[in-house]
Order: sequence, then structure tokens, then C-alpha cells
Amino acid sequence: MTRPDGAAVQATAHIVCTITAPIGALAAELATRCAHHPDAQILRGLPGRGGGLGARVLAEFGDAPSRHQAAGARTHYAAAA
Repeated sequence: MTRPDGAAVQATAHIVCTITAPIGALAAELATRCAHHPDAQILRGLPGRGGGLGARVLAEFGDAPSRHQAAGARTHYAAAA
């Protein structure tokens, strides 16, 4: 590698290392808040929906139980029908 390439790689590695710690802290906070949500037990019961993924489901679909009137409405909303 030439010197400029090496400097670019070092700069990129520094950026990655700098943002890794805050991302981990945010993930831990997200998991904690999701664990205290009233629907946490339901979210943990879904396959592959623990921790951050459960929070993502809440963020994408919301937690208002009356938002989707019919059983298949959420499926249609997700374009998975």
C-alpha cells in the first residue's frame, strides 16, 4: 500500500473504532427499554425477536393495539401478504 492509502485505512479504522462504543451503549439502552415495555413478554415469545429486534418491531408497527382493526391488517401493512 502506498502512504496515502495507508493513511486512509488508518482514518477509516479510527472512525469505526470511535463509533463502536456509542453503538453498543445505544443497543444496551434499547434492550433495557424494550424489556420494560408492557408487551415485552409477547415480543420475547416471537422467534428471533429478542432485545433489539423486539424494539425494532415496536418502532416499525407501533404499540397501539387498536391501530390494525383486522387480524390480517398488520400483515398487509408489512406488505407480506
